[in-house]
Amino acid sequence: MVLLFQEIGTPQSTPVRPPRRSKLILNVSILCFVLVVQLLDWVLRGVAQVMLLNNPISGLLIVGGLFLQNPWWALNALIGTFISTVSALLLGQNRGAVSAGLHGYSGTLVGMLMAVVSAKGSWYWWLLLPNVFMSMLCPVVSSALSSLLGKWDLPILTLPFNILLFVHVAATGGHHPYFPQRCATSCLCWRYLLPRGRSASRPSSSSSCPLRSGPSAECLPLRSLAPRRRPGDSERRSLSGRTRRRRI
Repeated sequence: MVLLFQEIGTPQSTPVRPPRRSKLILNVSILCFVLVVQLLDWVLRGVAQVMLLNNPISGLLIVGGLFLQNPWWALNALIGTFISTVSALLLGQNRGAVSAGLHGYSGTLVGMLMAVVSAKGSWYWWLLLPNVFMSMLCPVVSSALSSLLGKWDLPILTLPFNILLFVHVAATGGHHPYFPQRCATSCLCWRYLLPRGRSASRPSSSSSCPLRSGPSAECLPLRSLAPRRRPGDSERRSLSGRTRRRRI
């Protein structure tokens, strides 16, 4: 009886198993890390494709240069690249084209140029809404143009960016309450393009050109942009003859 009681009373030793929850958390964290690194590689390749390069290091150097020039432009470029790349993945585009950054460079240009032409200046956070929306349309426009121009073996290049930015600027204009654009007369004064008899007001210095800075960044007349004409040989001879006659 004593032996039987001891056999029944003693607990049996069970092997210690590691908890499944910790393994699950570890696997999920590793998977998230791999996805983040892969997505970062695709985004940097998309930025590098602006210069026709398929290299994440080149994209990193371009992003660094953009941050040195203007952090707001660089942030919008990165957001546009990220949104267009993720949209291409969700739409089921070619995985090789996505990994090469071919669906990201249009988002880079759209995001950066929307920040450049915006009249609200830097750190206007409401600008991210049209940036995200237009960047989402980049893979849609790219696939539509690819199917259309692919019949003649023509590349689309930056045509999706040109179309989407033109639509954004045409839809908002310079007097939109939330997303105004810099007036096009900041670089060319339209009064030199109008026919005679019609006058146009010269834009103020507040609507300066985004590509030029400083107190003198006003509108440039079209005449100042034209190359100066140099006198030819016949004109030089006539001028030299006139000066000789005056001396005599």
